[in-house]
Amino acid sequence: MDWKGLSPRRRRLAALNGVLLAALLCFIWGNSMLGREQSSQESAAVLELVEPVLEMAVGQGNVTEHLVRKLAHFTEFAALGALGVSLLALLGAGRGRRLAYALPFGLVCAAMDEGIQIFSDRGNQISDVALDFSGCLTGALLMWLLVLAAGRLRRRRNRRYSQSGKAA
Repeated sequence: MDWKGLSPRRRRLAALNGVLLAALLCFIWGNSMLGREQSSQESAAVLELVEPVLEMAVGQGNVTEHLVRKLAHFTEFAALGALGVSLLALLGAGRGRRLAYALPFGLVCAAMDEGIQIFSDRGNQISDVALDFSGCLTGALLMWLLVLAAGRLRRRRNRRYSQSGKAA
């Protein structure tokens, strides 16, 4: 992974991806710093927004603040895993390294997230670390598959151009 060997376009995309990843971590950890009451108020506000949509999936009356919190954990960390794999792909990491680096990073971030909650008077739960890591794993795998598919399409397109005599 050589930053200098990247095209200017890839460098810009990698930098943007890194900024998004850092912003997402600030958002995740910032929410973990909220006290119990403020966190509950924010979850209640989100619940009002997503309840109609979630009720289509889990049934009317089954959407709770607890469910919204757990889905938020999973979704935030799925995005973290996807951004991690995307960044590593842009930086030229090999296929196996993308997951090998992104997943431990996600696990450390999940453990730190729960550690932060100790100081915010909310307590921490090992089950939340597992849920966060499951989200990270899901997002990382989905992005890994997407990057693989995009690479195959690009190689196929380049083969067609080279076979037709056009410049690749």
